[in-house]
Amino acid sequence: MSRRITITLCTLLFLGGGIVQAAHAQIQQATAVIFENVRILNGTADRLSEPSNVLVVGNAIRSISKEPIVAPVGTTPTRIQGGGRTLMPRRGDR
Repeated sequence: MSRRITITLCTLLFLGGGIVQAAHAQIQQATAVIFENVRILNGTADRLSEPSNVLVVGNAIRSISKEPIVAPVGTTPTRIQGGGRTLMPRRGDR
């Protein structure tokens, strides 16, 4: 009986450790979005930007570039093809 309990406890600890590692990996992976080929209306310039790429991680803009943006380490970004359309900040973000 004692051996059976020991095996059961070891199994539960092993499985529990795997669940904790999976949950930890999901928490560390930040949400990222890359908008590609968009023209930016920033609210201060009198015209739209040249076609650009924008990286948003979480709720913050991390990069704006005319060159392709490489996904940050630890993220699997959603890529949105802008097709030259306009991207502008939310009204409350100004």
